[in-house]
Amino acid sequence: MPEKDVYSPLGREHGVAIMKRRKRPGPVETTVSLALMVCLGLVAIAVWQKQFHYNESIFHIDFSSQTAEHKERSQPIDQDLCGIPLADLITTNTAPLSSREEFGRENLSDKIDGRAELYLELGFVKLFCQRFAVEKAADQWFEVFAYDMGNPTNAFAVYSAQRRAGAAVPEIGPLAYATGNAVFFVSGKYYVEVIGATDAESLQSAMRALAISFARRLPTEKGDLEAVNYLPKEGLRPETIKLILKDAFGYDKLDRVITADYSVEGTTVTLFVSKRASPAESAQLAQAYYQFLKDDMGADALTAKQASRLPSGVFGVSALGQFELVGSHGPILYGVHASPSFEAGCRVLEAFLKTTESTQP
Repeated sequence: MPEKDVYSPLGREHGVAIMKRRKRPGPVETTVSLALMVCLGLVAIAVWQKQFHYNESIFHIDFSSQTAEHKERSQPIDQDLCGIPLADLITTNTAPLSSREEFGRENLSDKIDGRAELYLELGFVKLFCQRFAVEKAADQWFEVFAYDMGNPTNAFAVYSAQRRAGAAVPEIGPLAYATGNAVFFVSGKYYVEVIGATDAESLQSAMRALAISFARRLPTEKGDLEAVNYLPKEGLRPETIKLILKDAFGYDKLDRVITADYSVEGTTVTLFVSKRASPAESAQLAQAYYQFLKDDMGADALTAKQASRLPSGVFGVSALGQFELVGSHGPILYGVHASPSFEAGCRVLEAFLKTTESTQP
């Protein structure tokens, strides 16, 4: 066979010389290679034999810490939430997943870091939390947050501040709504959030059932929120119900006012109501607010025709094409704020009076 060229930058002859100088492995190199192969073989045999001799002292796993943790989780779960037996709250396919947790003013931020300041400013007393799950579905769980705000007014103030878009939950009442994975409502002094891990339909159904049962059993208290019961249902947009704690509409004597928007033939009208200490206080405050609008805000008096259209005991003014109407019914002060339509405003007031006919405040 002809000899192949070996490339060398010094030329062909130099490459041939290099090729001819190459030598076969010597006896020492061969001996060392054989010795290494024998050693590797012996190691393989030793490993194969060792696998049949289990050394428990080396490979034993101590489960004592895990057992202790399991025992801790297995302790009896609290059987009530806000004093209500869990047996009365949960449905047949729902079970408690954890024990009840409680947080006070000093450690609320441990649970809801970043939002605690709002609750503390509005009179927060205590938070009760507990997790529940849909049976046979470990990933479908939800948590109940029940905030004791001290009184219904504070609870509603938090509800108003946290309000977001959502669907009404009429089984609970006007101060309740649901989003894709949560239910929110006010009952007495409690503001409650029921928040799910997912938006699965079965989970949402279980959450809603528990929320309705919980709301019906929480103690109710009469207070400023009683006025919510007099809001007409027709045309009401529940997501707009809010509480103004003070200085409502720029008047420093008008506080604890509930507002709600109504849709009336394509027009949005804002109704406001406020429960006062007595019918006398309600009437005096209505008159004072009317005078404030005329004297301090420069509003114009209504025309004679418009004034004759108002329900009895209601005062009204106009300014920049909007109408402000205010009156009293027993201890309830009520009115319409900044209505773009005089007629629509009057219709909402008439609906309010009709709603209160069967209940004398």
